Amino acid sequence: MKYTLPIRDSSKCLYIYTVPKAGTYLLASILEEYGIRNSGYHIGFTGYLDTCSHPAETNRHSPSTTRTKQQYIKSFKQCAGQLAFGHLSPSFLPPGVFNATQVVVAFRDPFEVLVSEFNDFRFIRRDVRFCSKDAETDDSLAFGMYLQRQGPIIRDIMIEMSRYLDCFSQPMYAAKYAYSVPIVVNYNLLKDQNYLHSLNQQLAQFIPSHDKSFDSALKAAYRKPTKTKSNGYCFDVNLLWGNANQSMIKHLKLEQLHRRLIKQEQIILSSLS
Repeated sequence: MKYTLPIRDSSKCLYIYTVPKAGTYLLASILEEYGIRNSGYHIGFTGYLDTCSHPAETNRHSPSTTRTKQQYIKSFKQCAGQLAFGHLSPSFLPPGVFNATQVVVAFRDPFEVLVSEFNDFRFIRRDVRFCSKDAETDDSLAFGMYLQRQGPIIRDIMIEMSRYLDCFSQPMYAAKYAYSVPIVVNYNLLKDQNYLHSLNQQLAQFIPSHDKSFDSALKAAYRKPTKTKSNGYCFDVNLLWGNANQSMIKHLKLEQLHRRLIKQEQIILSSLS
């Protein structure tokens, strides 16, 4: 079945649905370049991070202090006409709210995700203590502590994302969900010019009232500070992936999940008319 990307409906919430560390805030900055108002809501099941109501320093170092308790359906409704973001699958939305939400999906190599989030938790966040320098001085051992706790969480987010994309990559669901096909972004390909050209074509269909290219919006977003932007790591990434740490997450089958997301994106992209 051939899909046509829906044109941006300014009355709907535009939700950036990501795996952690896959450009959540970067994509928000890109879409702001297209004139879409950013609510700043990082939505979870039982609350949201109110990022636009707090200083950049707070968002970067202690984001948990910006949390407001609220049921997720209400949060989505409050973001009508604006963009919001998070790692919560749109599949959990009831039909009425689902239909009032447009989605941009982004994923990334899970091993890069794990290293990047570990860096954030250990060296940037002040409200995460379990893998901090105070908890463990050795980076590799601290990474093992991080993997034990966060590895299954990343896996579950990837599983839910794949289930959501099944709605658009499986023929049995195609007719039902053809009107709500998302834009899908592979974070690892954002430096590939052919890939950027493809995204530019999709954004031109999605927001035809703007002539800005995805590439130019991306460059503008890179120049702006974002909550978790990092200038590199102060540790040797290769030293983190010793045998013990690799064995710890082998059963999570993250590579297989990543390959599945890549395949689903390709199916959706090939189905766009």
